[in-house]
Amino acid sequence: MRRRLSGMGIFAYLLVAKVSLGVLGIGLTWSHGVAYSSYEHVPRIWGLSPITDQNVGGAIMMVEQSLVLVVAFAVLFVRMLLQSEEDELRRERFEDVARTA
Repeated sequence: MRRRLSGMGIFAYLLVAKVSLGVLGIGLTWSHGVAYSSYEHVPRIWGLSPITDQNVGGAIMMVEQSLVLVVAFAVLFVRMLLQSEEDELRRERFEDVARTA
C-alpha cells in the first residue's frame, strides 16, 4: 500500500529536495575544477571551456529547479486551501445534521 505525504510533510519534502539540489547547483556554478575528468576531453560544441560549461550548467540547474519549486509550492498551497475549505463545509454540514436530529 502506498503512503502519501499530507499537510506540511509535502512542503518539507520539497524543501529538502530544493536544498540538496541547490547545494549541487551552487557547487557546480562556483567550482574551479571540472567535476569529471573525462569531460575535459569531449568536443566543445559552443566553444566554452569545460569549467565554463560546467559553471553555466550549474547556474541553469539552480534557476530551473527554483522555478519548478515555486510552481510546485503554489500548486500545493492552492490545493491545501481548497481541501481546507472542503473540510470546513463538510464539518458545517455534519453540525447542521446533528442539530436537526
